[in-house]
Amino acid sequence: MANQITPPTLFTHNFQIKHVIATLILDNDSQKNIVAQTLVDTLHLPTTPHPAPYELGWVQKDGPQIMVSQRCIVTFSIGAFHDNVLCDVSSLDCADLILGLSYQQQRHVVYHVKNQQYHLQHNGCTYVLTSSPPQMPQVVHLSSPTPKLSLH
Repeated sequence: MANQITPPTLFTHNFQIKHVIATLILDNDSQKNIVAQTLVDTLHLPTTPHPAPYELGWVQKDGPQIMVSQRCIVTFSIGAFHDNVLCDVSSLDCADLILGLSYQQQRHVVYHVKNQQYHLQHNGCTYVLTSSPPQMPQVVHLSSPTPKLSLH
């Protein structure tokens, strides 16, 4: 039987928000974009009431279901890539930010198995997000004549 290679369910990176380096997961199995309550509290990010509060049960190991009642716009960067996303606020113990399918669809994200890279589009530019654990991830801006790697 041949081995099949499929996109990773969780693709983990570091990102920068304000002056803080935090962890990000691109989650192909999630329908939600979620920011950690601890990050919101630490950085004093403004929140708004969620228009349709709901219970979420998979964000903490062995944890109870959590009521999601707040949202927050998260402005972040990964090297040359800068973006903002509306997220639900919840307790998390796996990352500081989870970007689910809704975000990935908005950015026309394509996973390239051979190179283990995500290509995404924003503001007319294509970016390549490459995992390079345990170092910081690299983002290449394809629209520039000489791609630059950043987020040192």
